Amino acid sequence: MATLYKKYFYLLIFLFSLTSFAQTILIENREENESLWSLGASDLLSFYLEEQGLKMANRDSLSTMTGEVDLAEAKFSKSSIKKGDWYKTDFIITGEVKTVPDKGLFVQISVTNVKNAQVITKQQKQVKDEDQLAVEIEVFARLIGKKIASNANRKLNNEVNETQEKFLDAITLFKFYKAINLITEQREAEGIRELIYITHNSPNFTIPYYWLASFFRKYNYLKIAESIESTSPSLLNKNQLKGVYLVHGQSLPNNALQSLQNEIEKLGFYTLSPQSLLKLDLEKDLQHWRYIKGSQIAQLSSYLSAYTIKLNLDNKQNYRLTIIDSISNKVLTEFTSSDFSKVIEKLKSLNDSDQIKKLNDNPSQNKPKITSYTKGNQHEYLAYLIQQLMNKEGSSEDIWRLMSFYRTMHLREHLWPEILNRAPKEKLPIWKLTHKYQIKNNEGLIGSPIDRLFSSPDIEFSIYEFSTFSLKHQDILGSLKSYKNSSLQAQYAYTYNLAIEQIRNKKYHEALQHLNNLNSVQFQKLSLPDAFAYSINYWKWLCAFKLKNNKLREQYSTHLKTEGDIYTGIIPFIRNGHFKQRGIAWQICDITCIWRAFKDSSITMIPFGKMDWPEIPLDAELKHSKNLYKFFDVFEHKAQIGDIPREKLGDFYYALYGLDALPNAEINEKIKSLCYKYRHLFKPSDYLIKIMCIIGDFKTAENIIKNSNYPISVKAKWWMIVWRYNYDKKEVIRKAANYIISSNETFTVHRNLIESCFRYRLFNEAEKLIDICKKVKPISEEMEATIAIHRANLAFHRGNMLKALQMYKKLRLSRWSNTINGEIHNQEVKDYLPRKTRFIESLDPNRVYTRSWEQFKTFKISTEFVRATSTIAFEVFTPEVRKDFTEIMNTIRSFKFNQGVWAKNQTEKKIQDHLTRFVNKHTDQVLPQFIRYLDYPIHRFNKQAAEWLIEKMASQENKEIILDSFRKNQDLAKIAFKLDRIEAIKIFENNIWSTLPRISFYPNLYAIIIDNHLTEYYPHLYNLCYGLDTAAPNVVYLFNKAQKSSAPNDYQEYQKFLNKMVSEVCPEIDLKHSGQSIIYREIMFSSFIHGNKQGLKLLIQLLDKTVNGNNALLPPKYLFRFFQKVTKQKVKSIQEIEVIMSTLKWNQEKRKWIKL
Repeated sequence: MATLYKKYFYLLIFLFSLTSFAQTILIENREENESLWSLGASDLLSFYLEEQGLKMANRDSLSTMTGEVDLAEAKFSKSSIKKGDWYKTDFIITGEVKTVPDKGLFVQISVTNVKNAQVITKQQKQVKDEDQLAVEIEVFARLIGKKIASNANRKLNNEVNETQEKFLDAITLFKFYKAINLITEQREAEGIRELIYITHNSPNFTIPYYWLASFFRKYNYLKIAESIESTSPSLLNKNQLKGVYLVHGQSLPNNALQSLQNEIEKLGFYTLSPQSLLKLDLEKDLQHWRYIKGSQIAQLSSYLSAYTIKLNLDNKQNYRLTIIDSISNKVLTEFTSSDFSKVIEKLKSLNDSDQIKKLNDNPSQNKPKITSYTKGNQHEYLAYLIQQLMNKEGSSEDIWRLMSFYRTMHLREHLWPEILNRAPKEKLPIWKLTHKYQIKNNEGLIGSPIDRLFSSPDIEFSIYEFSTFSLKHQDILGSLKSYKNSSLQAQYAYTYNLAIEQIRNKKYHEALQHLNNLNSVQFQKLSLPDAFAYSINYWKWLCAFKLKNNKLREQYSTHLKTEGDIYTGIIPFIRNGHFKQRGIAWQICDITCIWRAFKDSSITMIPFGKMDWPEIPLDAELKHSKNLYKFFDVFEHKAQIGDIPREKLGDFYYALYGLDALPNAEINEKIKSLCYKYRHLFKPSDYLIKIMCIIGDFKTAENIIKNSNYPISVKAKWWMIVWRYNYDKKEVIRKAANYIISSNETFTVHRNLIESCFRYRLFNEAEKLIDICKKVKPISEEMEATIAIHRANLAFHRGNMLKALQMYKKLRLSRWSNTINGEIHNQEVKDYLPRKTRFIESLDPNRVYTRSWEQFKTFKISTEFVRATSTIAFEVFTPEVRKDFTEIMNTIRSFKFNQGVWAKNQTEKKIQDHLTRFVNKHTDQVLPQFIRYLDYPIHRFNKQAAEWLIEKMASQENKEIILDSFRKNQDLAKIAFKLDRIEAIKIFENNIWSTLPRISFYPNLYAIIIDNHLTEYYPHLYNLCYGLDTAAPNVVYLFNKAQKSSAPNDYQEYQKFLNKMVSEVCPEIDLKHSGQSIIYREIMFSSFIHGNKQGLKLLIQLLDKTVNGNNALLPPKYLFRFFQKVTKQKVKSIQEIEVIMSTLKWNQEKRKWIKL
């Protein structure tokens, strides 16, 4: 260190003695290498200063250059500092970051003018953690840049690259610099861990993937490296460990350099150099878009290589050769000679002595080791696992443990090929089954947020070794058939699943035989969940029931008295590498075989018992009336013998609601008496409150709430159940909010209630509810983020866009978390914040944003208004109107089909005469009654009928009534646009801004945009499709219908949108994902309809593909039918399609395919 500072001292004297006025800045690193200043803060400061147009010279790099590497070879960022440029340094920046116990970090930065040795600015601040440090470093850089510019009388470059802004913020960059510096300091496991975090949080930042691929390749995990490389083809498609990073002085003779390169190639290596690297696409990504500085290119190229060879001429013109192992950073040899041929001989002798080969065969030597970790600390544990992979030849189990983390979830498919490649032959089948049927969500992963932003779980994560999920039974059976003889577990699973398949095929004798085989001696050594016994006994009972064997049926019935789950199939699985119990930190465990159970909804299961329970649908139709009455008979019989399964309590409510909603059905006195007689089975619960309300006993419901000991949050929900029968929807929300506010209790208010206040413009109530959340102690980091999002949303809905924008941007910076609990933002919020920020930035700042809409027609946010029929809603009608409207409703409910769009259209046609008679009989004075009726919680059939009547009654004479309603309720948008398009557009524009960030939630609104050709909003809808939103198929369908009357320019823009979807978005679609495959088909259909042959070609390719191994993505008959509809040509084969297409061309003017 003394020698180093002596060099600095002489250099500073030299710098002070010169007065050239170029704005070059030298950042001095005086702290130890472990400090955050050296590990990333100084690099980050340098980046943001350089971004403003200032030249940078890094002190650490300077010391290296004054040593073994010629100064002329220095390559720093965009400034490209050359030999002789150091004297132009004008400012020196010094900084330090210190850890302050219990307070966080203290950062201090000072800037000195070299010319006069005056400190022109000094910045310091106490920060909470590394993330806040990164944000403050960016702020400091802006302030320092302004100071330097002011001091030097020059203008800064404040342009920010658009591509960079998408995903590179101060925190990401800091983490990146820290990771690279950790690797450079031989703390490789920690550095790789940080790079994994970056790829999780900023997946579009590709550079960290280059480092990860190189890491796995270095330690011989080639399948992982190849998988990562396949997604980022560039430098990484070569064998990096055959690379030599060549650093040489510019004064070397050309023939000497060429001879050196030739000799390296003869040894079986290829050369990497700063010059050759500039020709690669990698460098274009790194420097052109300013992702990282040029100094990181040199570090990366060194990391990608096996050796670093430095060749320079010293002051005496002697050749100086240094060979370094790039993996361990160990100097293998140093050699000096005036004769270059001896340099070449030295290289040859190294190869002859096999010294290089030995090192290359054992890349793990001389590495520091992480030997332990603190239990419960996920960051230490992840670094420990990475170190384990470095220290030994890893097994499938070692790599499997890397999948235990929420932040490595995105790397799963990169890790799997290596696991399968290294798995022992006897365990390979179970590994393959685990891979194929792994649970895709983040449940049970270390550090998983589990949607914790909007909930408050009392454990860090949950882990279920025995879980149930839905899969196709035949697919599982097909997979097991290949492995049934490979292990006892696979044989047991195959036998179980085969028995269920035989039950499906009504082969009950064979099924019973296989079920009995499961009890054979060979399987007794297996460790099986107790739940399997109940499920097996059920299937045995079902076989006996179907075979009408009463003796066996009675025998198996004795084992089914207690409750249990019934599974249509089971799979042997590899157990997670960790477990957690409540109140205990997670810990690692042995990786063994466990079991997953699943249910296939296509397999019908008969309820167990002497009297079968009837099916109770969630939305009963008239045809279900008999079943509804029968249910209560069965319930009474079962209750008398004490045999009521838990799930039947819910069916009791649905059956009761069905009788209440259906015409010509009633809740008789016998059923009412059951509600009171067996209310003790329900205990105080949602169902009990709802049951009392349905039978009209609101007093009992209120007493249950008042006398219960449940928290205010639960009671508020129950009160809403009661109030929704007696008040309109807005008043229910207001009363619930004020009930909580007036309770003076402190607890976490549910997200739905706060967002409902936003919907109904109850902003003061929302603010008070948010304040209640703030009082909760202790307040977690997750809860702080929740409250901050609520406050930002409140500012947004109030129209305070500047305040909302600042709050959203601040929240985006907090998306990293270094706590054991993992990230505070789930994926929903990660997507939501940038979308909201970009939207506000696109708004007109000179406009005032206020909305008048109070109701939103959306299914995404529910406040328990479903399955509730207000008892006072009909009071808005006069007696005669009430009678006639009831008659219409009874007619609608008498139809057997009342589900889906087709059924709705058919229903409307069938009752046209009823609607017309009603309108003719009643004047338009009843219109306000129906508009008011829509404010109440009512059955969806009632709501639909009311809207039909409003539409028939609407006219120019009463359009003001409709428009006034449209100003408060967007439900009547379609009618308002028909009556007065100009005024409707004004109302629409005054309110639509509040829904555009999540326009996919509002089908009626984006339909208005498309149907009325409001082209200024088209980009928002196009972006939905680019993002593969679930609304995309419906949006494209509506666009297709609207193109018949669209302007030529708008039509061309729509074609461009479809072409972009076909060429850029759809190739990235996962056709195994059912939702995305629907989008894919809709886009290809639409593309061909509007003139793109490529759409048809890609549709034809779908004919050979299936979803989940069973269902065809596109059956041929659908394609032939579609082709006939578009071209008016009937076909029965692909060959016929190809022949006909050779005779057709697209006519842009007519917008259709015509003959040549």
